[in-house]
Amino acid sequence: MKRVGRGLALFLISAIVVSCVSKSKYDDLAGQSEHFRKRAAELRKQNQELQARVDILEKEMSTYTVEKGLLQARVDSAVRHAAEDIQKLQSMNQQLVKSLENEIKQGEINISQLYDRLSVKILDQVLFLSGESAIRPRGKQVLARLAETLKKITDQWIIIEGHTDNVPIGPKLQDRYPTNWELSSARATVVVRHLIEELGIDPGRISSAGYGEYKPVAPNTTKEGRTKNRRIEIILRQM
Repeated sequence: MKRVGRGLALFLISAIVVSCVSKSKYDDLAGQSEHFRKRAAELRKQNQELQARVDILEKEMSTYTVEKGLLQARVDSAVRHAAEDIQKLQSMNQQLVKSLENEIKQGEINISQLYDRLSVKILDQVLFLSGESAIRPRGKQVLARLAETLKKITDQWIIIEGHTDNVPIGPKLQDRYPTNWELSSARATVVVRHLIEELGIDPGRISSAGYGEYKPVAPNTTKEGRTKNRRIEIILRQM
């Protein structure tokens, strides 16, 4: 009986020990399982957030692609129009050179083009007598030939600039033109009025400005330089 009792006691003790170990292992596994479950939930949430971000980025990329296409189309259109404008001015340049051939050969008129800007420089002796702002008959003939070409293109600004050398106005003329500012402005204005009133240029696209001696194209230290600086400059520029 004693042996049976001892055996039963040992069996019960073993069962209890095994039961405790199994429960501890179960609790440990259950804790790990809960940890992994929470981690899986966190990863799913992060994945959802990342997917939402990917969707936003894909939408932004799609919008960017569309905007890039529109911008490229506008750039292509601007380049095309610029090329057309330059070609128009080149054609006008050729017409002006042909109609003003004699004056160009004599060095009285200079025509130049820089991209979309065309400049016609006319020495003052062609248009005016010394110290005067009334246009000479010969100058009117030159302006008439010039106007024939100007009226063919209606999408260009026409800017008339008056320029002088740096020689001060003489005493006899100072009552009318105190400085070269007044003389250059008066001459530019007279040319504008003649182009509008006598030659039919649209007044909505023409303007004048006087710069006096302050935009020289040659040194004022020589007679030749001063002659070049006394000029009317007609500038054509795209509207």
